[in-house]
Amino acid sequence: MNLKRNITGRLEKFLSFFPVVAIQGARQCGKTTLCKNLRPEWKYLDLEKESDYDFLTGDFDFFFKNNPSGVIFDEAQLSPQLFRELRGVVDSDRNRRGRFIITGSSSPELISNLNESL
Repeated sequence: MNLKRNITGRLEKFLSFFPVVAIQGARQCGKTTLCKNLRPEWKYLDLEKESDYDFLTGDFDFFFKNNPSGVIFDEAQLSPQLFRELRGVVDSDRNRRGRFIITGSSSPELISNLNESL
């Protein structure tokens, strides 16, 4: 069942202001479902899935050259390097909004990486 969540309007607004929007919360609270419903046409990478993790981290330059926007990175805290790479990608085109969504379970690693990189 697809319910419109109260947060959807706020996320749309954030995506119109910022290049990257982060959604964090407890495991199994609906972050992934929310993202997939919000942007069903975007590429989705689950970094808990080894093939998705390898696809991204094997060559960040190649990945971002071919995917400069429209990507959901689920469980982003599993790749600390992603935050450094995203910073460079975002800085190269600072005025472009609504490019990426990152999700993560509430964790010190996610907060630390967000604060340091983005």
